[in-house]
Amino acid sequence: MDINYFSISSLILTGLFIFSLFVSSRLLGKMNLMDGEAARRNSPLDGLRGVLASAVVVHHFYINYVMYTTGEWVRPTTQILNNFGAVSVSFFFLITGYLFFSKIQKGNILWKQLYLSRVRRIVPLYLFVFVFIVSVTLYFRPLTLENLPDFFKWLRRWLLFLGGNFEDFPSGIVIAGVNWTLTYEWGFYFSLPIWYVLWHRRLFSKWYIVLPLSLLVFLYIWKRTDYHVYLLFLLALPSVYFKERIREILDGKTILFDIFQITLLILVVVFSNGYTVIQMVGTAILFSFIANGYSYGEVLNNNGLRKLGEISYSIYLTHGIILYALRSYMHNTKMQIGINGFSLVFPIIFTLVILISIITYRFIEYPFICKRKSE
Repeated sequence: MDINYFSISSLILTGLFIFSLFVSSRLLGKMNLMDGEAARRNSPLDGLRGVLASAVVVHHFYINYVMYTTGEWVRPTTQILNNFGAVSVSFFFLITGYLFFSKIQKGNILWKQLYLSRVRRIVPLYLFVFVFIVSVTLYFRPLTLENLPDFFKWLRRWLLFLGGNFEDFPSGIVIAGVNWTLTYEWGFYFSLPIWYVLWHRRLFSKWYIVLPLSLLVFLYIWKRTDYHVYLLFLLALPSVYFKERIREILDGKTILFDIFQITLLILVVVFSNGYTVIQMVGTAILFSFIANGYSYGEVLNNNGLRKLGEISYSIYLTHGIILYALRSYMHNTKMQIGINGFSLVFPIIFTLVILISIITYRFIEYPFICKRKSE
């Protein structure tokens, strides 16, 4: 596939994305979405999450148009639109690596609580979305006695975040296929006991239970995933291990450092190929400074972007449903529209995604987040 760096449609869509991000951050800044602990955090990572989840919406918005016009779910041919997905996911993996390597560095991990907290953080909203996936899939592929065994196998794959089609119906596109990243997240979570032993060079309480179980699950996931993607989690290590040195650099930064950060960001987002080692390393360099306080002139500390980051998991998991509904409507009405005209719909779709994400965050995510913090 030929890849272009720029196109008129990508520039229009990028401009509408920036406009939508600005307006939503201003409006969300006036809402009460963050609890006391989250509101007191002073990390650019919160705002970064909001930008990343929103960029993934743009990425899949364009892909949905391609699928509507060609019937194929393929990556964008314009580099910036493709990297709105690839670079965003890379940053998300780096954030996960940073947060959990930081926990390992501190030591004294309560493994049962750690894994329960991950279940409560990830699974409730995933199950909510999964019900929608099952409903749509069975609408197009009704159950029969003949396909019942295949249906249960399909259910098992989705409950393990692996996804898959049921009787050739592409169930994954109902949520824009985002479940694949959760498989890697869980693979990394189950590697943590191994990293703990390597980091501290000592065993921990009940290691004889935790280590074998985590190793078995990790190997199971490893066999079903692309191993080179795990490099992104590992590339978060420098931001943890060298945090003091990085913060010293930030304390003495000049305008040249800002120019370097912005230039590298442009090179990574516009000119690099998704999930290549060069892109991963470039993204990791950017991340090492953001994780330790660099906020691009306080942009990532914007109150609205931080609140967007608070609902970023809901944005990430639910935006595909809105896009699927849009595409279904376009098919039913046999709408004829070019990419530039289609792009003008983006602010409306983005607004719907934000509104639904606020609801799912408040009524599905937040109760389990509070329960986790109370224990």
